Amino acid sequence: MNSDEQILSFMDLLDLDEEIIDLRAKNLMERSTFTAGHLNNFIHLLNYKQLINIRENSECDNESEYHFIGKLITVINDENVDAVCKIISTVLSLNPSTVVFKSEHLIQQILAEIYLPAHTNVICTETDLEKLKTTFLHMKICGSILDAVEKCNAYLSLPFLSTPLEHLICSKEEKIFIYFLTNTVPRLFTTVKGFNILDRIWDFLKELKDEESIVALKVICCLSNYYLPVADSRTTIESQLIFESMFWDFIFLGLSSEDAFARKQSMYLAKRAIDYIMKTKKNVNISSKSSFIWTCGDRDNLKKMWDNFFILIDSLEEKQSNIVLPSIKLFEAVKDIGHCWLNCAFNIGLKHDNTHVKLRCLHYHLQYGIHSVFEAKKILEAINDIALSDHLHECNIIKDELINVIKDNAILMSILKALPLVKWSPVQLYHVTKIIMRFDGVLSQNDQTVLIDLVSVLSIIPCNNVIIRKCIHINISHLIGNCCKDLPWQKYIPVYTYLQYDKVTTLGESKFENTLENFIKNNIVIPQEDTVDFLKLLSSSHANIDFALLYFDGHEDSVFLDFIDEVLDKIEDISNRPYSDKTECFEHVIFIANLLNKSLQKHGGIYDKINTNSTKKLKTLLQYFMSILVSDMVLNIEKITFLFENLDDVITKKSNFPEKEIMLLLYKATTSCLQDNDIIIDQKVLSIFILCYLLKSPLFIENYKQELLDTKTVVEMIANVKFIDNLNKENCGRLRNAFYEKSCEIVNILVQSGNLESNILGFIDVVIESGGYGCLKWILRIMNRILPTVLNDKDNKFDVIQYLNRMWIEIEELRSNSQYPICMKEFIIMITHDALLKKPVYNNIVLSYCTKIIDYASVKNMPLYLLVKQLNKINISQYNHMVYVLSEIVLNPVISRKDHKIVENALLEILREPIYGADKHNIYFNSHIQLIAASIVSKISEPEVLNTLICFMIKKIEELFKTKQRYHINSHLQKALQACVQNLLIILLKSRNVKIESSAMWCMEFLGRIPHQPFERICLEWYISLYYYMKKSIVNEEILHKLKSNNVPLSSQFIIMHWIVLHKLKTGICLNQEYDFLMQFLLSHIMGPVFSIRLQAQYLSSILYEANEHLSKNKLDNSKFAYVIKVINITLQEIAKVGDKSFKTLKNDYFVNKFDIVEDLIPGGIYWILPRLADVSSNATIEDGFLKDILSHIEVNLSSVKDDEFHNEWKEQRRKTSDVLKLKANDIVVNKEFDNLKDTGTIQKKYVPWRNMSDIDVYNSENNNNKTELIVVASLIDKLPNLGGMARTSEVFGVQTYVVDSVRHLQDKQFQGLSVSAERWVTIEEVRPGNPLKDYLMVKKTEGYSVVAAEQTSTSTNLQSFKFPKKTLLLLGNEKEGVPCDLLPLMDHCVEIPQQGVIRSLNVHVTAAIFIWEYARQNML
Repeated sequence: MNSDEQILSFMDLLDLDEEIIDLRAKNLMERSTFTAGHLNNFIHLLNYKQLINIRENSECDNESEYHFIGKLITVINDENVDAVCKIISTVLSLNPSTVVFKSEHLIQQILAEIYLPAHTNVICTETDLEKLKTTFLHMKICGSILDAVEKCNAYLSLPFLSTPLEHLICSKEEKIFIYFLTNTVPRLFTTVKGFNILDRIWDFLKELKDEESIVALKVICCLSNYYLPVADSRTTIESQLIFESMFWDFIFLGLSSEDAFARKQSMYLAKRAIDYIMKTKKNVNISSKSSFIWTCGDRDNLKKMWDNFFILIDSLEEKQSNIVLPSIKLFEAVKDIGHCWLNCAFNIGLKHDNTHVKLRCLHYHLQYGIHSVFEAKKILEAINDIALSDHLHECNIIKDELINVIKDNAILMSILKALPLVKWSPVQLYHVTKIIMRFDGVLSQNDQTVLIDLVSVLSIIPCNNVIIRKCIHINISHLIGNCCKDLPWQKYIPVYTYLQYDKVTTLGESKFENTLENFIKNNIVIPQEDTVDFLKLLSSSHANIDFALLYFDGHEDSVFLDFIDEVLDKIEDISNRPYSDKTECFEHVIFIANLLNKSLQKHGGIYDKINTNSTKKLKTLLQYFMSILVSDMVLNIEKITFLFENLDDVITKKSNFPEKEIMLLLYKATTSCLQDNDIIIDQKVLSIFILCYLLKSPLFIENYKQELLDTKTVVEMIANVKFIDNLNKENCGRLRNAFYEKSCEIVNILVQSGNLESNILGFIDVVIESGGYGCLKWILRIMNRILPTVLNDKDNKFDVIQYLNRMWIEIEELRSNSQYPICMKEFIIMITHDALLKKPVYNNIVLSYCTKIIDYASVKNMPLYLLVKQLNKINISQYNHMVYVLSEIVLNPVISRKDHKIVENALLEILREPIYGADKHNIYFNSHIQLIAASIVSKISEPEVLNTLICFMIKKIEELFKTKQRYHINSHLQKALQACVQNLLIILLKSRNVKIESSAMWCMEFLGRIPHQPFERICLEWYISLYYYMKKSIVNEEILHKLKSNNVPLSSQFIIMHWIVLHKLKTGICLNQEYDFLMQFLLSHIMGPVFSIRLQAQYLSSILYEANEHLSKNKLDNSKFAYVIKVINITLQEIAKVGDKSFKTLKNDYFVNKFDIVEDLIPGGIYWILPRLADVSSNATIEDGFLKDILSHIEVNLSSVKDDEFHNEWKEQRRKTSDVLKLKANDIVVNKEFDNLKDTGTIQKKYVPWRNMSDIDVYNSENNNNKTELIVVASLIDKLPNLGGMARTSEVFGVQTYVVDSVRHLQDKQFQGLSVSAERWVTIEEVRPGNPLKDYLMVKKTEGYSVVAAEQTSTSTNLQSFKFPKKTLLLLGNEKEGVPCDLLPLMDHCVEIPQQGVIRSLNVHVTAAIFIWEYARQNML
């Protein structure tokens, strides 16, 4: 009984009189409470009355029912709202003539009581959510009223309705938002006149600010059929939205958003708007935050341009570079679209994961210019990606373009203002500031002020690499020196303070003048009336001393010298007054001390004048110290430390000081103070600082040596010190640490003098327990001084092993501390001390810590660098266990992480730039470690030690490759093998008395065991060739048999014998039978089945023939090979003409064309150049000067061995290292991505029409109806890539439900890599295999689904002849097992794909795609 007539006939059959219906309805309306059953019964009664109206074409009175509605509204809730709404709609429909009046009354009554969020243009707070629940119920009631009006084809007139319903679009309640836009708004629009809901919503959207504006995109997308009607839309209205600037601003805001879905919504609206504009055929001219110009006369070209823009944006949203890169050239086609829209595309591209995409977008963006700080920030953020550094060619192009664009002052200022807004990588900031430094234009005074003010921010951008930070400061200072020359002098002092070097810098002395320093020295002029203020400002902080010295070095300095004298007089006056406040001039004391220190660092001008009166200045300071020793001055430990750091440098350089007596008085006063137990800790700390200061003075030691306390007395005095704390308990702890640190320094000074007759070990124990981390370096230095004495003292019970363990633990806690390198260096000196190495009892502990240092090198290479440097200073041959350590260092090369590699490249660039004056001795790279290790190997001359080293290395390689069948480039295995064969070659060159034969046999076996990377293969071949050459073996069948028996690859067989014969030809010792054998062997393979082998044999035979032909003497008979070689040469010429890549590689291969097994056997070739010629990706970093020095040292070590026949030949024939270092790798491929893209043909158009963007308006029921009734069950599949791919296929073809065995797969990267977010748009359910799957299939069968298995069975149907039911459940089998037998009986159909191949199966994802496509073709397309 589905039709109204059937229902009515059935009720007539029951003889239900209308009066009975009315009576029953009246009884229900009189109730005070209502159950769901009561309401449903009432609905049936109303439906019967309505059906009677329809049959009799009449109306019935609904007054009582209308009043009943009011009663129901008061008791409405979430459970009964649907039933109440049906009642309201039906009641109003019973009397169409009164529906308008009654509906208007109800609507106004409900909307007057409805709760709405306050019009604050903000998302409503949590407190509103409870009230909004009743709002949702009221909205549903309004919907039912409007339904009744629509059924009656009537219209409401509500011109005075003022309820701001539009506020609901900012509700946090998603269901209210959805219902309002998808139900209320359309009904209000079609049934109510005078309310203008669309205009009200639009006016409200225009008032939204900033982040809230994103909601406008969501609203307009939901109402796009009204705001942007199109030709096939059911809504026949004309919209003026495209003429509104705010509309285009919303689109621009969305496209500029970080939210991908907001961008997608904007794209949907933009595409739809363009289609609507094409329909209207009107001109549009918008100029606001965005700009949009549309001229009807040029509509076709504009449409094409916007379509290209949409293709560009859609492509940039893709992850695959093969889609994105070709599309990027569309920037050229859309360059006239408007800068704001181009920026939207650039913003997406500059954040793309693919580096090439980012580089290309940078390239275009810089071509089109930078127009705001926001744009500059986006560009700088893209440049800040360290991955760009892997693409040197493209980065250089970007640098050149950036240099060109910053010639514009406005662009430069935008970049400068954007610099502090980026979270910088130090290296990238260095590169950017280096580019900016090149600006040599003229800035306006306002721009100069802005730049100067930015320096304080730029100078504190975090950078944990001191050298790079200082280079950044140098770059900025050059920019300021070039551009900022018109500002008041007050502006330059803080700037120079921010940018000057400090004592922790490792930069050396630059040979180039800094432009800022040059400007301060020669161009700044301080008016006479400002002199007092200037001097006052200088003395306010010691940080201003550098500026003062620089300024007065180029200007009249008498006023400054007088000022210094005034400061000294003030200090002297305060010192002489017994009850004066000594802290009053403490800052002046620091100022003078720092001034003295700085003036000693240079000569001439102001520096010499200050030094002239240095005796008086120093005396004044010493008098001040004497005065504060007897005061109760509370110390600031940072300031006192800084003060004496400066004075230490002064006193050590002071060779003449007439007022020596005051130094002796100070010495006695400090020792007396230290022994006095009644004074506070501040005075004792000051005393220990002064005492240390005096003991560093050569002048004081020389004149008063007899007055000094002996070491024992000083140690006991320090050990017995009693502390009386001051009021600041926290400061007391720091003062104690400072005291013990200086005490250790004093003991170290005394130990250096050779006086070891004291209980220093007891002192060390006390300091370890009581001192801070600052004591550690001094404790280690002291122990290094006394270690031989300690170890040789048989009565001494000092536990060295326990001490080493304790020191290691303490040092490990310092890893992030600046003291760590110093302490680690001292620790390494200790464990490599001859006194310790000579004691076998300590071998294990030494090995243990060396191993730890080697293992830690992958995280931090500094300890290993210090270790290898220290090993280079000792005679390692004396200690077998250290030979083992050396082998471990050699075979554990440090592989730089990507970020470390980038830093190393930047440091190398800094070393090569004279402008920075970097000290190369304080910068080291991983390559330094390996080359120093090689230098150690080259110094070993004892054959037995070298044999031990060979055994260690080969054994280690065998352990590493025990279970390996291959290794990858730049892997630890590759680097270890490379180091092994390199050092085997060096050892062979060093001595012929080692086990060369066994090493050669190992190389041969290892060469044939696994495939090798180019250089490792070459080194193995090289060693084998040298072995046979030095053995004076004849190249014949015996050598070939040996190579074949070890499975040496055929190409390696060619090369080994080719190198031997070629060298013998050069030296005139090649036998005719050797030459003939090799030529015949090569020619036997010129027609082989493998092209690469065929080509190599042809090319090598040609080279060998030509080498013999060009001999002036000892030429061998070539006649029998002449014709064959002629044919080969013609063949090779033809190959060259077609540009064969293999032939080009072979022709440019140094090892095939120019390599010689003896001439190239030099350290520079083995360790540096030849690896780069063989392996294009080799990217080791090293400083040029260090490379030349270390290679020279290695070569000297190798040349010093006892001469033999081979060594004499090598010395005569070897290449010069300087010549080898000039070699270039001809086969290095420069990635010219920018140029290659210009030749790209077609673009893969990732353009999605707005009609197909179903995920935008997810609330539109029309879009949801596009789903099929196909269910794809993949519960039996376990490979994530297959599951992800099928999710994507299911989404594309509108599968209703996609079933997997676990929804956790959705979070896996393998799944997401293939699904590309399809899981967001397709319904996914979880059904486990086994009984849950069986139950699921049975349930779906009861729901009317036909269960179809993609399976080959005896009764299966071919896919092309199978008709899919509309309601289909497709079951896919496991990748290996297929559909289990216990599930086959549940299948309604088994369908297979006809096949003709041998394999008889397809990948399950491919199978699913074919089945889903066929279903869609039959039922949808």
